[in-house]
Amino acid sequence: MPVTKSKTPRTTLASQIDRLDRTLDGLADALPEVVADAVRNAVAVALREAIQNAVAEALANPETIESFRQPVQPVAPVVEVTLPEPIVTPPSRFARLRGKLGQTRERFQAFRAVTRQRVKALRVRCVNIGNAVYARRKAVLIATGVALTVAVVSQLVGPFAASLLAGMSGFGVAVLASPAPIA
Repeated sequence: MPVTKSKTPRTTLASQIDRLDRTLDGLADALPEVVADAVRNAVAVALREAIQNAVAEALANPETIESFRQPVQPVAPVVEVTLPEPIVTPPSRFARLRGKLGQTRERFQAFRAVTRQRVKALRVRCVNIGNAVYARRKAVLIATGVALTVAVVSQLVGPFAASLLAGMSGFGVAVLASPAPIA
């Protein structure tokens, strides 16, 4: 802090702002309580005066005093009313049609979901078969060639020779296509 010639420290703007800030914080903390107390006291005084004025006015009026002296008349009994049951009308044709369409839509959506699952499963199976055929493409090509040859020769020879040729070619394809040697 700067020091003046009288050796008393001079207050700075920052210290004044801090002091003002502390004062405002103190006021902000105390203000709600003070306002609540003031409102509470004002309401209490106003209520007390209103009640005193109402009682004084009632006691000053002879009609009011007379009404206090008269017996209280009984209240009429409460009558229970039963309402008729509501009439249930059958749904209109349009409402029934809308209901049937809703059911049909739900069934179609279920069918579509099941069909999608089945198509996905079929696709996976086809891909697996394709992969298996591709892995054994040499054996498949040999078997196809033998089958075509047997078919052509079977057309040219008689039924006995055709059946004998088909059996032998099937055995030969099985031997060629097997991965392990037959012992």
